[in-house]
Amino acid sequence: MNTELVNDLKELVMAHGVSGYEDEVREKIMKLIKPHLPDDAEVRTDNLGNLLVTVGRGEKHLAFVAHMDEIGMVVSRIEKGGTLRIKILGGIDVRTLVARIVRIKTDKGYVKGIIGLKPPHLMKPGEKATEALPADQIKIDLGTRSKEETEALGVRMLQPIVLNKQYITIQDKYVVTRALDNRIGVLINIKLLKRLAPKISELDMKITFAWSVQEEIGLRGASLIANTIKSDYIIALDTASTTDAPDIGDAAFQPLMIGGGPVLRMVDARAIASPIMRKIMQDVGEKMGIPIQLAVAGGTTDAAALQMAGAAVMPIGIPVRYTHAPVEMADIEDIERGIDLLEGVVKEISGK
Repeated sequence: MNTELVNDLKELVMAHGVSGYEDEVREKIMKLIKPHLPDDAEVRTDNLGNLLVTVGRGEKHLAFVAHMDEIGMVVSRIEKGGTLRIKILGGIDVRTLVARIVRIKTDKGYVKGIIGLKPPHLMKPGEKATEALPADQIKIDLGTRSKEETEALGVRMLQPIVLNKQYITIQDKYVVTRALDNRIGVLINIKLLKRLAPKISELDMKITFAWSVQEEIGLRGASLIANTIKSDYIIALDTASTTDAPDIGDAAFQPLMIGGGPVLRMVDARAIASPIMRKIMQDVGEKMGIPIQLAVAGGTTDAAALQMAGAAVMPIGIPVRYTHAPVEMADIEDIERGIDLLEGVVKEISGK
């Protein structure tokens, strides 16, 4: 297993980065890319919070975009008894919230709490243990008994909340944690910058590496990027939900497998990928011996907004089981293949 890749991914995963609160992730990215930036690199953070790094010169312009944010919650109310009410940000399945430890980011540091589970012993006649609790009924218990006690911990309205994360490896091959969507894409973008920046003068092209915000609540950051960069080609780096989990059954989509190689998300709920980019990627994959999967998928990615830039756009996803669950699962080899494939695509587009 690629230890450096696993450790860098863990550092990114553990960062607190709910949609609209991506600062900590952005700081981690800057820490990892700073030693590899050419002296003439253009680095900027726009008013929405997107981080953009442009290197190189030339007529051709290629951009890589990976969203930094993760699904999560914010504190919507502190009750008299000290418990918290929440507002969900992004596509959280409420079934994953009950009986969980959560982490709240405050000005004083992290505060942990729990979303409890009503014991069956205390249920009233007619109550069903199988029904998911609606989000507006969920409460976070901080072990306090008053609003004043909770506020003394540093907790305030609008502070971001994530499920407490575990990060494990299985079979010395798979990584399992929350927020692989989309810290995998964030990591691939970092690794591509590290590989390509020293060679950029040889490629005779311009490359923008962008890390976008607020993808999970409507592709907000990518929409701004689409309006501010003029690029010929754009590759959106994300994940793709596989159909190979034990509980999926006979899905309507073409089977996708972890370990089966990067996924070209050709059609999803809001975007149709560029056939030009599909041919380039498949040709490069064949030359390099890298397996590629094709997908008709649910949901969408930043690519749907980035198409508005008028570029040839391709969303590429690393296959992940149990998307948006606390136990997202990916094969480290698929991440390595994705980095290698995209480096080859850059060389192909540049003609070098």
